[in-house]
Amino acid sequence: MNPNSLRLVLVSLVVLLQLTSLTVVSFLTKEQLANQSQLEATATLKAQADEVVEKTRLFLVPALSQLTTAGQLFADGMLDARRDQQLSTFFRSQLRSNLWLKGMFLAREDGSMVRVGRFVDDRRIDPGKVRDLLVTKRIQLSGDNRQVEYEEHNERTGETRHWSNPADNSDPRQLNWYQSARAQQRLVWSDAFSYHENGQPIVSASLPIRTPEGLDAGVLSVAVDLHELTRFIERTSGSNINSAVMIDANGRVIAYSSAIQHVRHRALSDIESMFRPSDEAMLELYARTNTTGISATGEDTLIEHLDMGEVTQMGLARRVNLFGGAIRWTLLITQPHWTKLHTSDNILNSVMRLATIIIAAPGIMALLLILAITAPVYRLHRRATIDQLTRAYNRDEFENRLRHRIHDMHNLPADKQLVSVVLDLDGFKAINDRHGHPTGDLILRAVVKRLQKHAPSDTLIGRLGGDEFALLCSVDKQLDPLTLMEQLRRQVTEVPVPSGNGVHTFGMTMGLSVICKGDSAETVLKRADLALVNGKLIEKNRTYDSTTGTGQVSGQMTPFSKPDRCAAACS
Repeated sequence: MNPNSLRLVLVSLVVLLQLTSLTVVSFLTKEQLANQSQLEATATLKAQADEVVEKTRLFLVPALSQLTTAGQLFADGMLDARRDQQLSTFFRSQLRSNLWLKGMFLAREDGSMVRVGRFVDDRRIDPGKVRDLLVTKRIQLSGDNRQVEYEEHNERTGETRHWSNPADNSDPRQLNWYQSARAQQRLVWSDAFSYHENGQPIVSASLPIRTPEGLDAGVLSVAVDLHELTRFIERTSGSNINSAVMIDANGRVIAYSSAIQHVRHRALSDIESMFRPSDEAMLELYARTNTTGISATGEDTLIEHLDMGEVTQMGLARRVNLFGGAIRWTLLITQPHWTKLHTSDNILNSVMRLATIIIAAPGIMALLLILAITAPVYRLHRRATIDQLTRAYNRDEFENRLRHRIHDMHNLPADKQLVSVVLDLDGFKAINDRHGHPTGDLILRAVVKRLQKHAPSDTLIGRLGGDEFALLCSVDKQLDPLTLMEQLRRQVTEVPVPSGNGVHTFGMTMGLSVICKGDSAETVLKRADLALVNGKLIEKNRTYDSTTGTGQVSGQMTPFSKPDRCAAACS
């Protein structure tokens, strides 16, 4: 037999052995793969539920934050519950900043009220322009004299119109949100209810407020448009999710996913009247969970088989308890059963992965060789990008990564913002001159380690030169970046650094800038550096914000310069 024929026989034997092995492995692991597929499908369903619940919480948090912040403003005396004009101006500003808010209210114990709402009483107005219209209602009392006045303000054109309604004898003290908050003397959430004539679902949060003297000033409330929650759920559904529905304790639909094609209308209504028989999987899940009950302990109720004609469905029901049980809703999700969707694909994918492993063995050897050859190149690259003393990024690498993060800002979650910080050490030069460079190097390394420990997990740290560093991190929009960075500054500087020459204390001045759309790395660092330089003229060892033009000096907010127009635009 010639060598070529021998090679052909050997290759054929190897291929035959490989195919035989693959067939045996596929046969033996088919049941295991099917079970694994079911577990994966269940995990996917639970992950979808986790995402919907979390986004529901995030949807409601801004309203809750605005309410508690406003309550603190009343308690601090920065808002006066007796000044109707000041209240209406403040309420309008809150509605402009959060389009999910439907209205903001303050009702007093004597029955007077100030309310700003995103609605129209004149039905001749184009519904598409409702968001531009804010209507203020004031109930004013003077002895036996009672006046009800309205002011409609067009946020887009600036036009206003006024009218009064002597026939309006409504009393806010009779409303559920007022009575609940007064009775419980704490923040309360209402049940979902239909708002005004449009019937769309609304939920409100209410809080009793007090004056700086501790006197009762009334009840403050915000109404949230739950119809907007549907858009959140629309962006969560994966390709295999048939439908996701959020319902209240009375079985009324609050929000739903875009996969549901047969919803007749968007008003607050019970689930049976909103869905046609073609949505029988969702209706069957609702009926069966109502019969068997849903776990109140946080565990999911999983129904693996919803026999709906040709396609078998699986469903999940979850009790949604938010804000310590103040909101109690139910989430229902259905999707095609795992046996129809996953088993064949999983078996095929597993076989292909196994075949890849067998065939790719020579490639693995080549990869090891490549790693050995390229190791010196990797070491050179690291030396070119990492500051050898502190292990932070050097200036060129930090600016390069900053450019990439700014370019990819569109991928940033909606509730996050990018913040850049420039900082340097106060008193470092004196320590360096007195105790020598080894002591100074020790302090620089300690600063970087403390920044890595206490800064947000996604923070980039760069050394710009000497004792000057830069940071880039993402923070929640609901949080004040100036407060966060001031806390970080204290965590870095509050503990002295020991060395062979003694114990060394130092300060740190920080300038921060919130990154706006259209910013460049150069402008961001320039803004932060300018805040640092201007702040040092006021007081060192403090944090200053170029976005707001303020700094935390001696425990108080102090202005130091006008914020530039671009930074103010994204504040």
